[in-house]
Amino acid sequence: MLAACERMSTIGFDTQSAFGSVGLADRCVDIVRRAFPNGGLDIANRRVKVEGGVSIVAIAAVRRDVAVKGPYARDIAAECRFENNILMGFRWTSGPIRPTGFGQAP
Repeated sequence: MLAACERMSTIGFDTQSAFGSVGLADRCVDIVRRAFPNGGLDIANRRVKVEGGVSIVAIAAVRRDVAVKGPYARDIAAECRFENNILMGFRWTSGPIRPTGFGQAP
C-alpha cells in the first residue's frame, strides 16, 4: 500500500486525476494554474463548501512576481463549482488582470 502512495507522488497530476486520487481543492488549484499559466502563484487558501451533490471550492492565491501597489492584481481568487465531482463552472472572483476599481472609469 505504501509503495502505491509513493508511486502516486512521482507521476503527473493528470495521471493521478485519472486514478481518482486528487481532491476537489487540488483539481481547482490545477485549473487556476492552467488558466493563468505564467502567473507564478503561491496558493494562500483553499475552502470547500458542500451542499448535497454540489461542491464549491474557493481558491485564494498571491502572484509573487507582481508589485504590491502595481497596476496588476497581486492577490487573486477563483471559484470552481463541481456537481457530483464533475466541474460545472469556473470563475475569477478577484483578479487576475487588475484590482477592482483600478484605472476603471467611474
